[in-house]
Amino acid sequence: LQRASAARTENRPLLGHAFILLSQVQVRLWRHAEAEKTARHLVEMEPGYGPAHYSLGRLLYDAGQFPEAGEKLETALILGTGDKVWGADQDSCNFKAAFLLGRIWAADGRSGPARQAFSLARDFDPQNPEPAFALAEVALAEGEAALARTHLEDVLRLAPGHRRAVNLYARINGGGSDVRQ
Repeated sequence: LQRASAARTENRPLLGHAFILLSQVQVRLWRHAEAEKTARHLVEMEPGYGPAHYSLGRLLYDAGQFPEAGEKLETALILGTGDKVWGADQDSCNFKAAFLLGRIWAADGRSGPARQAFSLARDFDPQNPEPAFALAEVALAEGEAALARTHLEDVLRLAPGHRRAVNLYARINGGGSDVRQ
């Protein structure tokens, strides 16, 4: 890594990938502080490298450092999470970044940005029911039961046995479980 770091202009794509892999190994070895330090170092060296921000954002989210995690995940979405060397599925990374960003903003009471982030996550993975469920939760928190019901119906079209959606739908309908398919 030290040689790759010294020759970073020649090996720029490999350098980013090496630091991301090192950070992932450190997490698996329960060395979270070292993993965060590695990820931060990569962001400092390559501030325009989206996967670096994504990797650091995920680490910070897992550590409960939500405000900074949100900043890094948002930056990753702006810069893009794709990298041919890294080999990660860009849509999957974009989905995770947008979904986690939505969670952060929803928990912070920022319903408008949370809705945008969850909608973006849904665009990256239209078959995943979780963004629609999150949108239902946000709508319900804002007192929009009809909109929440619509999002829950979307969830149940994608995943008919989605227990949390069935329970929330029943709660919205006053305990009834008449879910329109």
